[in-house]
Amino acid sequence: MRDEEATPQRILAAARALFATRGYRATSMNAIAEQVGITKAALCYHFSAKDDLLHRLTEPLLQELEGALAQAKTHDDPERVRWSAIEGFDDRGGGLPSGGGRPRGGRRPYGIAGRGDAGQEPGQGGRATARAERRAVATVRRLYGEGHAVDEIAERFNVSRATVYRVFKSQF
Repeated sequence: MRDEEATPQRILAAARALFATRGYRATSMNAIAEQVGITKAALCYHFSAKDDLLHRLTEPLLQELEGALAQAKTHDDPERVRWSAIEGFDDRGGGLPSGGGRPRGGRRPYGIAGRGDAGQEPGQGGRATARAERRAVATVRRLYGEGHAVDEIAERFNVSRATVYRVFKSQF
């Protein structure tokens, strides 16, 4: 790759990392230029404003999400439209900078049973937490079946609505 092609990619990588660690507003064009090892003038040659960087970084994700929403709208059933949109968003990492919206490894599937290891018996490993998670999932399903709104259930468990919808979809 030629240097004039590599520089914008290096700038975008630095901006992505700085936006993720410092936040968009707290990241200056000077900081991005320093991170890349170029002058601010050279940075402005490629991207005239910080907004241009943000646009370039978010455009692919926004296009994917628009595609997922367009796909969701093709269904006739409103419930299927909702699930399709949620799945489309979740499949794209929920919009998180790390690219991951789903738990990995040994984490609890939803985290609705509480935070940390509260309720875990000594010497039980993760079994007590997994048991608590199963009870919480059953409670979520029961509440929904009783007519409680998804917003209300999400607030009660201090989770997002998307998490509640994933509970409904799961075979837990």
